Amino acid sequence: MSILIWNVRGLNDPLKQKKIVNWLENLMFKLYVFLETRVKENNVDGIVHEGFAGWKFLHNYVAALNGRIWILYRGDWFVVVLSLSNLVLKCSLKNGDDVFFFSFVYGCNGRKERKCLWEDLD
Repeated sequence: MSILIWNVRGLNDPLKQKKIVNWLENLMFKLYVFLETRVKENNVDGIVHEGFAGWKFLHNYVAALNGRIWILYRGDWFVVVLSLSNLVLKCSLKNGDDVFFFSFVYGCNGRKERKCLWEDLD
């Protein structure tokens, strides 16, 4: 299993997008998780379709306006979202006969957000 989890701190800049996509193509991971993308939902399609054509895409925009958690994966993975919030995306990942359960977390620094995070993880 090859998974890259990365706090990218923004994907709005087209030059940064191109550099990231070129770098990731050389790594050849099958599943990427991006945290803190800071990309507004109306800009997502252009970024994902331009840089990750043919990849499947999951996110938490329904709970977080700035899409704090993105999951991009190739077709040989089967990913099911079990629950999500603005801070956590819980899912099952299946590759062949292997099934894994993950909680991908965006950790805010504020006390109120941290309390919500711990409640989501419970």
